Amino acid sequence: MPLNNPKVGVNWVSEYQVSAIPWVTSSVVTGMVQHKFPKVTRFVTIRNLSGSEDLLVGFTELGVASSSNYIVLQPGDSFSEELRIRTLYVSGTSNRYNLIVGLTMINSGEMINLTGSNEFQGVG
Repeated sequence: MPLNNPKVGVNWVSEYQVSAIPWVTSSVVTGMVQHKFPKVTRFVTIRNLSGSEDLLVGFTELGVASSSNYIVLQPGDSFSEELRIRTLYVSGTSNRYNLIVGLTMINSGEMINLTGSNEFQGVG
């Protein structure tokens, strides 16, 4: 008799109620960088440390590269939000930035693929 024990998934509420596991980077971007997280995020905070250039932040490559589905961070600005994502795209011209995300214990493969073709029109 198999034990169909429940497993952690994207709708597992308790994963979003407990403290997150920190994931941090401070980087310089010239062009576009994709950050693939090993687990689904609980929150995201990014800050543009550049002195004069805007930083573009989005959830799909297409959203940042060829549409207007991105967030513009002016020098010194930051963005912080509770989001369930598995990838984040950052674009700029020699921009320094800090990125901290809080990870759940949910494998990133459990998260849906956020694309315009999957009916998520505002992301890419």
